[in-house]
Formats: sequence, structure tokens, C-alpha cells
Amino acid sequence: MAAQESAQATASAAPHPGRRRFLKRVGAGGLIVAAATFGRSAPAYAAGCGCCNLQHCPPNIAYQTCAAKAAYSWRCYYSVGSVPYQCQCCETKNNAQSAYACWPR
Repeated sequence: MAAQESAQATASAAPHPGRRRFLKRVGAGGLIVAAATFGRSAPAYAAGCGCCNLQHCPPNIAYQTCAAKAAYSWRCYYSVGSVPYQCQCCETKNNAQSAYACWPR
């Protein structure tokens, strides 16, 4: 009876080889998907236009001038490390001119 209990304890302690193989494949697949998704992306905000995604980057007009005659104006947020920033973005009619202003929140 004691031998039967120890055999059951040993059998339940070690996972089945099929389960290990499955988890390894899922883990490797997950790494491949993550590398394909994130591995080749360009560094965020490398062009220096905050989070605005402007038509013209770097801006080709002063922010105050753009804000005075803006056809499109929006606000966006991003973080650098643990420092959150907010940006006010604008573009004139037909995206002819673009500007932005960012500051820590």
C-alpha cells in the first residue's frame, strides 16, 4: 500500500512530457511573434515630434502661428521612462504647415 502511494505521488509530481513539449512550442512561438511585431519597429519619437505624427516633421512653422490658423488641432500623450508628457499638435489646411508643443505633465 505504501508503494502504491509513493508511485502516485511520483506520477503526479512530474508533468507529462507531452505537456512540456507543448509549452516549449508555445513559448518559442510567442517569442517569434513578439520579435516579428516589436523587433523591427523604429524607435518611438525618433524624429523629435513627440507623439503628434505630423505631416511635416520637423515642424515648418512656429506653434503659436499654427495654432492661430490651424485647421486641425489635437492633443496626445506619451512617456519617456517614467516621465509622462503631453503634446499639443496642429496642422493648417491641406497639411501645408505643421507644428507642436510638448511639456511634462
